[in-house]
Amino acid sequence: MDARVKRRKIWMIISIFVCLVAFVTMIVLFDFENGPAFGVAGFVGSIANLIVSIRLWSNSKKLALPEAALAMVHQLAGLLRQDLDPKAKITTTIDLSGLTDKKKKSINPMQSSYLDPWCTIRFKLRDGYVVFVRQTDSFIETTRKKKNARGKTKTKTKWKKQCRVTARIIPPAPVKWGTPPKVDHVWERVKVITKRDLSVAVLDRWWAYKTRTEASTEAPPAKEIVGMLFRLCSMRPLEAK
Repeated sequence: MDARVKRRKIWMIISIFVCLVAFVTMIVLFDFENGPAFGVAGFVGSIANLIVSIRLWSNSKKLALPEAALAMVHQLAGLLRQDLDPKAKITTTIDLSGLTDKKKKSINPMQSSYLDPWCTIRFKLRDGYVVFVRQTDSFIETTRKKKNARGKTKTKTKWKKQCRVTARIIPPAPVKWGTPPKVDHVWERVKVITKRDLSVAVLDRWWAYKTRTEASTEAPPAKEIVGMLFRLCSMRPLEAK
């Protein structure tokens, strides 16, 4: 996809140059018989080519993958690979559609919210415990319009992004969990829930970002997510550590 975006950008730049040449040629041909017709036809063709190149370049940019978010997934897998069960599968569900209209809800005339549960990873550790990691991003878009003394309207947009990462550790058999790890009571929450007759340790953590004009592409660092898993693993019985 990166190579495609680059190729289409080069095509667009060349198309701009061709349009300039076609425009100059059209002016020169006006002094010749039948020249205007050929000149106009060439200029119109170059404009059509430029429009197509711009649209293709724009569409390919929209399809480009969110590097910051995927970097987190890649780093997470790299940091944990030594602890994974080599015979077990890693299950991932990744939604790269971004902030679509289906995820949008109107709060009021000036604010809209988006909920994007874009990433879920499930894998098995060597000791049989199953790890579940889910990231859900929520956005609030605030648009305000102001008029100046001249009557011109200016629009300002602000974005707030909150990333919630939920980490769960599911034991292979019923266990008695140890003392919960220390957490930041503002940004973190730890608890034990019952799921299918098993006690599951759960740690939630939030990250917040603010930007102007466009939604933030920042993502939680993979090392901090691995740290969440280490803290959850500290709750396991001694025989499992």
